Amino acid sequence: MEPDSPPGQWMPAVAQLLEQQQRMTEQLVRALQEQQQLQQHQQQQQLHQQGSRSGRLPKKSESPTFDGTGDVETFLSEIAHLKDVYAIEEEKDVLFVTVRGLAKTVTEWYRTLPPSQRTSWIGLQDALRARFASHNQDADLAAKLTRLRQREGASVNEYATEFESTLDHLRRYDPGCLSEFMQVQLFTMGLRTHQQTYVRALRPKTLQQAIELAGSIPEEPGSRRKLSKSKRREERAAGPRQGQPENVAQ
Repeated sequence: MEPDSPPGQWMPAVAQLLEQQQRMTEQLVRALQEQQQLQQHQQQQQLHQQGSRSGRLPKKSESPTFDGTGDVETFLSEIAHLKDVYAIEEEKDVLFVTVRGLAKTVTEWYRTLPPSQRTSWIGLQDALRARFASHNQDADLAAKLTRLRQREGASVNEYATEFESTLDHLRRYDPGCLSEFMQVQLFTMGLRTHQQTYVRALRPKTLQQAIELAGSIPEEPGSRRKLSKSKRREERAAGPRQGQPENVAQ
C-alpha cells in the first residue's frame, strides 16, 4: 500500500489549473468585448450610410408626381433634373425617386412590368413613354418638322435652334426616325430661298454642316426686312415723323 501523499503536495497543481482557467476566462471576455465593439462599429456604419443616402436624395415634397394623365416627358425631365442637382449616381436611387412619384393607378401598372424594366432606369423610361405618351405625338412632331420654315426676320441660328429642338423631341419617341440625309433635306427646305440655293449647291453631308453653311452665307444683296402690314398701318395713322416734311403734290 502506497504511503499517503504529504499534506499540501497537490496544491501547486490546483493553483496552476486555476491560473489556466482564469487566463482562458480573460481571453473569452476580451473576445466577447471585441465582438461587441465590431458589431457596434458595423451598426454605426449602417446608420451613417442610411443618413448619407437620405441626405443626398430629394424629399418627397420636392419630387415630381405623375398620375398618368399629364405629360410624361415633363415628369421624366424633372426626374433627370433632380438626378443632376442631387448628383444621384446609383440607379436604384433614381428608380426609387421615380417610382415614389407615381400615383396609385400608375404604380399598379408599374408592378406588372417585367423585372428588366422595373430595375432599369432606361427601361422604365421607355416603358413609361410607350404606355403614357400620346400615340399621335411623334406624328405631330414629324409633321411640324416638315412644315418648319425660317420666319421673316429670323436669323439662321434662330431657325436652326427651333429645328434641332423639334428634332430632339421627336427622337425621344423614335431615336432612328430620320436619317442624316433627310435631316439635311428638311432643314434646307425650310431656309429662305437665297440660303437654300447656296446650301443645296454645296451639298452638305450632315445637318451640322448644313447649319454652318447656311449661317456663313451673307444676306441677299439689296434685301431688307419688310415691315409688317400692321406696322405700316400704324405709321400711316401716326402721320409723318417730327421734322420730316410731308409729301406735297406739285
